[in-house]
This record gives sequence, C-alpha cells and structure tokens, in this order.
Amino acid sequence: MSIENRYNQLKKRYDKLSKRYAELRKRPRIAGEEMMKNMHQQFAFISSAIVGLLAYVLYQQWVMVEVGLMCALIDIYWELRGTGKGWWSYKKSVLFDIRGRVPVDVPLTFFFLGIVATGIVLFFAGYQVL
Repeated sequence: MSIENRYNQLKKRYDKLSKRYAELRKRPRIAGEEMMKNMHQQFAFISSAIVGLLAYVLYQQWVMVEVGLMCALIDIYWELRGTGKGWWSYKKSVLFDIRGRVPVDVPLTFFFLGIVATGIVLFFAGYQVL
C-alpha cells in the first residue's frame, strides 16, 4: 500500500469521525446529564443552604440576612462583570440563568455563605443561641 493510499484512507476516516462528532455535539442534552456536570456546584449550594439555615434558626439575627444579601449582590456584580468581559464562563445550567451568563445557584450559595460567616462571628462574639 502506498503512502498516498494510506493518507487518503486516514483522511476519509477523519472526515467521517469529524462529522459524527459534530452531530453528537448538536444533539440536545438530557437534563440529567447537565445536572451531573454541575454536581459540585449543587453540592456547594445545598450544603451551604443547610448550614446557613441552621445558623439562622439558632441565632435569628437580622444582620445575618443583611450580610448574606450583601455577599449575594457583590457576587452577582462580580460574576456579571467577569463573564461579560470574557474572563470566565459557566456551562449551561439546568437552573435559571441571570442574564444568560450566571447560574442562579452561584449567588444563592454566596448568600448562604454570608449567613454562615455571620453565624461564626456571632458564635465567637459570645451571642447566646436561642
């Protein structure tokens, strides 16, 4: 077999595989596949929500919600700025996106982390648990 024949065979095979790969990339993804891709984000969101809600139930201080909102708003600003300038991007989320660029669970995670941080400060400041 000559080198030219082998080259043509490999080129045909490459073209065939490239077309197949392009077809696979175009097919719509199943929601479960997308959820499995973002499992680490969902784990962070759920665990911070559980710990944050537990801290709020224990202390019931309004300042916890204020700090959580401040963290969420700062995160929304920073995420929209970063994704807008192309510094980073997110995979398409199953959940609702903010302006099509930021998954909604990211700012919510920072909201609950703000509540957790305030709970830690209240604990070390000596506030009594209700």
